Amino acid sequence: MKRICFMCAAAFVLTPLLTACQPTPESVAVIQAGDFLENLQEAPFEPHEAPGHVSDRKTKNGLAITFDAEVIVPEASAYSIVELEQVKYTEAEYAALMDFFVPGANWISSMQQTKADLIEMNYRIQSSDRYTESEKKEHDRTIQEDLLLAPESVTQTPFDLAAAYADGRGSAWCPQEGSNASFAFNKALGSWQYQREAQTYVQIKDFLTPDVTESDAFMLEDFDRDPEITQEDALAAAQELLRELKLTGFVLYSAAKGIAYEYREPITYGWQFIFTRESCGLQTQYEFQGWKTWKNSPPPAYVSPWNEEVVSVFVDANGVYTCGVRGLAKQTEVLYENVALLPFDMLLERIERQMVYQHASQGEGVSKQAVEIQSISLYLSMINIKDKLGYGMLIPSWTVEYIFSHELNGVEERYTNSTIFNAIDGSYIEPRAPLETLSRQTN
Repeated sequence: MKRICFMCAAAFVLTPLLTACQPTPESVAVIQAGDFLENLQEAPFEPHEAPGHVSDRKTKNGLAITFDAEVIVPEASAYSIVELEQVKYTEAEYAALMDFFVPGANWISSMQQTKADLIEMNYRIQSSDRYTESEKKEHDRTIQEDLLLAPESVTQTPFDLAAAYADGRGSAWCPQEGSNASFAFNKALGSWQYQREAQTYVQIKDFLTPDVTESDAFMLEDFDRDPEITQEDALAAAQELLRELKLTGFVLYSAAKGIAYEYREPITYGWQFIFTRESCGLQTQYEFQGWKTWKNSPPPAYVSPWNEEVVSVFVDANGVYTCGVRGLAKQTEVLYENVALLPFDMLLERIERQMVYQHASQGEGVSKQAVEIQSISLYLSMINIKDKLGYGMLIPSWTVEYIFSHELNGVEERYTNSTIFNAIDGSYIEPRAPLETLSRQTN
């Protein structure tokens, strides 16, 4: 039904789930094709006029559409269109980042496990109450198999950054007294990640599913404990890191208590921060819970030129624990200082039509299709520039959060969704997914 991507610390996970293909309603489509920049002109800046709340109810093509939506329009100084160029890190820049986080380190190319490492791992799992008996049995079986091939000792191979850079990606480790730092990069994605303890992972409470996963139920109680550093002090440390790395134009998007785990045991407590780009008072989003495309609908008029731009930082009482950067861009030109936004009443019409395309047609056994629109918020979106690879543009956009529900063979199903619209012409866009990802959806 949807494609989901979420980030916990600096981990990025993609899981495809798609709707069945159904015929679309025979109604006028929302704007989808063409270049909205054609005939676009500068306009004097005026704060966009929109109500604080929208209430309405109607049925279109068999779809019940309810508006009970808060309308969020941040205070802005302009509704501009800015050109961005994707940042391509050089080998020297990756080397400088590695030295920044661990000065003078001797990085190695792998952390191969010895027999002693595997025995210690098995001991920790078998003696933990955070694994089920069946999990312990399976771990013991696999580790016994691995022990047959594991060496007694390993010779550490220095990390060859030049070779990794030529290959397009690399992972390095820095075992030293008291820590095992790691650094990884992907040249094509413009991404990199530093972590103080490579064998751990960072979790936040919102991503736990204690009703589904038994291990998450244990973790849920861990979040009752507060970190030894305040959120304010941790944020100051994260912001100072961004200044030192010259990551300008980013502002805080979200903050949450985080815990670094090893073998499902909490290792350190801190704060997970997400930063996204800001321009003229508007901010880009980062979608934790996923993006969706609907086969009933025409494709989005614009998509992301590359993966979403985001900076994530996890800070504990000892300082920066992880830092991850993805999809980094740099501003090259202001294409329009200010443009007029589509009148709000026309935006509502666009929203209604897009909801019909996405949700009015359903398969056998489906009835009582309904959409409950809960919020309409003005943000920025980074979208592709047609016929200009490696470049994108920031435009004002509306994010519509809603609940889609229907009955399947008499049983109600409800899904939380969001759809994004170009605030200039009301067209449906998908700035959370690059074109190559969308083009792989063929079912």
